Amino acid sequence: DLTEPKTPEGFDLILDAWLDAQAGRGTGFNGPAPLTWHDLEAMERKTGRNLRPFEARAVLSLDRAYLAAALARPGRAQR
Repeated sequence: DLTEPKTPEGFDLILDAWLDAQAGRGTGFNGPAPLTWHDLEAMERKTGRNLRPFEARAVLSLDRAYLAAALARPGRAQR
């Protein structure tokens, strides 16, 4: 029996915003580029979201954690 782990209150909003912002993510020579404030502003304009400053910072922090994990995965060449 699999049960879904509990997430902190409000995390769904952060995760949804992060997933929406990924649609505009650029790439570089090393893979996906980090999301920027401009990416979040564009996502807000296109989706009608209005993130509060601490929510926007949380989205960017989530993105940095995602990129760190993605770049550290086994089999990926380290530079």
